Amino acid sequence: MIKTNIKNERVKRRFFTWLKEAQGCCDSTVNNTEKAILLYEDFTKQADFTTFNPDKAIDFKKWLANREFRGKPNSVTTYHTYLRYLRKFFTWLSWQPGYKSRITPDLVSYLKISEK
Repeated sequence: MIKTNIKNERVKRRFFTWLKEAQGCCDSTVNNTEKAILLYEDFTKQADFTTFNPDKAIDFKKWLANREFRGKPNSVTTYHTYLRYLRKFFTWLSWQPGYKSRITPDLVSYLKISEK
């Protein structure tokens, strides 16, 4: 069993509070963002968010594109939405102390969907 990363949990709680209180997001948006982050954590096996890099972003996109939900592949809309939520999270994370030097906005751009 994979152990929960406490550092990740703390930063996620701060992010969800920021989404709700500072950005005015509704509960369903916060919940859907949490689902996207949980998928990323599932993919990385709870790795610290500071280990985010272009290779992980590219591999995650491939993993997500090939993931099935209820026996069907993810739709392009679902795929795009999860990546959009993750971009918002990692962009916010790039402003936070302890993450600024490790996660830059240009790294976050690797979570964009292909133009095809």
